[in-house]
Amino acid sequence: MYQTPFLGTVSAEKPRAFNDVPATPRYIVTGQAILSPLWRGYRDFSPRLALLHIRDLILANPLPIPHFGLLHNPSSHLVRAGQVEGGYEAKKRGDMDNVKDAAASLKALATSGHKYRAVPYALTEQTRLQHRHLNEPSPHRSRFRTVFTAIMLLAAFLLLLGIAFAQQRSDIQSCVNTATCSSESSMFWGQYTPYSAVLPTFVESEVPQGCKVTFASVLSRHGSRYPTSQKSHEYHKLVERIRRNVQTYGRGYGWIRNFEYPLGENDLTATGRNELFQSGVQFFKRYVNLGRRTVRPFVRTSGSDRVVKSAELFIRGFFSAKGNDNRQHMGRMLIIPEEKGVKNPLHHGNCGAFEEGLHSETLFKPINAWLKIWATPVMNRLNKKMPGANLTLEETVYMMDLCPFNTVASTKKVPSSFCRLFSKREWQSYDYYQSLRKWHTYGPGNPMASTQGVGYVNELIARLTKTPVKDNTTTDADLDSNPATFPLGRSMYADFTHDNTLMTVYSALGLWTNNTILPTNHVVPAKKANGYSASWAVPFAARMYVEKMDCRDGQKDLVRVLVNDRVVVPKGCKADSFGRCKLMEFVDGLQFAKQGGYWDKC
Repeated sequence: MYQTPFLGTVSAEKPRAFNDVPATPRYIVTGQAILSPLWRGYRDFSPRLALLHIRDLILANPLPIPHFGLLHNPSSHLVRAGQVEGGYEAKKRGDMDNVKDAAASLKALATSGHKYRAVPYALTEQTRLQHRHLNEPSPHRSRFRTVFTAIMLLAAFLLLLGIAFAQQRSDIQSCVNTATCSSESSMFWGQYTPYSAVLPTFVESEVPQGCKVTFASVLSRHGSRYPTSQKSHEYHKLVERIRRNVQTYGRGYGWIRNFEYPLGENDLTATGRNELFQSGVQFFKRYVNLGRRTVRPFVRTSGSDRVVKSAELFIRGFFSAKGNDNRQHMGRMLIIPEEKGVKNPLHHGNCGAFEEGLHSETLFKPINAWLKIWATPVMNRLNKKMPGANLTLEETVYMMDLCPFNTVASTKKVPSSFCRLFSKREWQSYDYYQSLRKWHTYGPGNPMASTQGVGYVNELIARLTKTPVKDNTTTDADLDSNPATFPLGRSMYADFTHDNTLMTVYSALGLWTNNTILPTNHVVPAKKANGYSASWAVPFAARMYVEKMDCRDGQKDLVRVLVNDRVVVPKGCKADSFGRCKLMEFVDGLQFAKQGGYWDKC
């Protein structure tokens, strides 16, 4: 007699069909008992429930066990399926996470991952005889039973996995056919993803105990916005063409018939304004000791209206957290124009070779290769659901763009109906497409991209080392030599820019360039790409912190980089377990920037 966490007490009594398990189920483990859920009552039986059933059958298998008593697992966290008097209830699920949990439980059982202990109970002569009989089988029967049980378990497990995957595919197919996909997709919207701190996966991002930060700078993207003027025009034109040409809509698509394009252009949305206010609050709270001692951070911003507004909101959030909401600080920032010919380390545009090369076929070859693979079936489905739309691959991407832009523009904080047209897997493919675009245009995939970030990196070196700027690329010598417009010796700095410039700075610093490989025939998620994806690197309100700290153990001037609260180690830096480099090693690792990159080829 054995107590399992899932089946309850199991003994050597006559087998019962699975649906007939009584309130205290008692049946012997046989091939029929193992497979009974596969052919009986599967209608109400989820893959996870089946895997847990198999696990419990293993526990119930009457192989020799050294102690009398109930087998008890007090820490089992998988016993969540509904066990009720008279049978089992299990809500059918398509969630593969539950199947993985159950599979992990089987693995843990096989590798002694679960710890079971004997719990004494009163023995009767009958139970002693039963137990002696169960623990003294003939060697031949015991071996046969063990082998047969193992074969049945393997067959059942493989069958259940097949059913689970088929069920998942069926659910995906169903949701896209009826435009009812409800899986959370907002983390896969590429550079249009609303800000969310990326939790550290390898290195703790909090300041280590015994250390204090002596320097902190932030380089931030503006907050969530409406589409740019050009894109907004393209989106509007696409929506109107669909409404004009499509007469019949597939199930779940009919709302598009009456959809009126509502989006503005260029400016921050309410979501974006809040993101930057909260960014200022977070910057103060993270570096609270510096913030209390600092009158105000030195603030610079590129000249675009939405970037300037983002800087203002950041300052307001900073002083709100500080308890001093004095508006006299709002206007105290350096605004660098974005006009052509103006040297601006916060905006690319003065390197002709780079700007012209952004549209080259060579750069877009890998991007378009992936686009064709993932977007073609999506395009075909949309054209089938909306006969007459005649969407292209590019317009298919536009249809997906309308999801994040309409969502961040909404004050209701609910996903746009456009989001429901696509499955989670399609959103992951979309995010990877946007990641490839950033990588091959403004990131390490473009040899000239990192040069556009060299000027800012050389300014960062000057701030960290408290020495004059040495640069002949995108920086303005007049501004950087004036203490009023480029002060040295400050403890807090804040700069504001766009996502594309942010990518060039990442590239110039050598972030994600150690061994990040991005193939063009399948998705590599951020966790397997050293933490890189467009949604992780440059979401709306993205931010890069560079912090310097001293520690009580005698270590001084340790530098590290955090992107959206995740520690990222530059290529040329030999970091410790906290992702920190010694200041001079950090600076020495930035030789590409110190030597001006490829500015001579501009």
